[in-house]
Amino acid sequence: MDAIRLGGKVDTIILVSGDGDYVPVVNYLQQSQGCLVEVLAFGRTTNKELRELADEFINIEDYPDELLFQSRKSLRPQRNEKNRNDKRPHHIPKK
Repeated sequence: MDAIRLGGKVDTIILVSGDGDYVPVVNYLQQSQGCLVEVLAFGRTTNKELRELADEFINIEDYPDELLFQSRKSLRPQRNEKNRNDKRPHHIPKK
């Protein structure tokens, strides 16, 4: 794992996951390598122990405009009346 390999070379590791399986890794990085560990994840689904162990926790949901992609649906061009019945994806041209 890159975080363990880099732990002795950096001051801070940023973990983008809320999975509790990372608790031992975070503990190792903090205790053995002296790293600060910041966790960036969705607050509602982040493991409680991981959240408490992190030196800083950033809830992705608090920064939707900066950290979340727009949905694919909102990126599609709107169909006008003329091509409303055309079911082909918008990126496939008419022949």
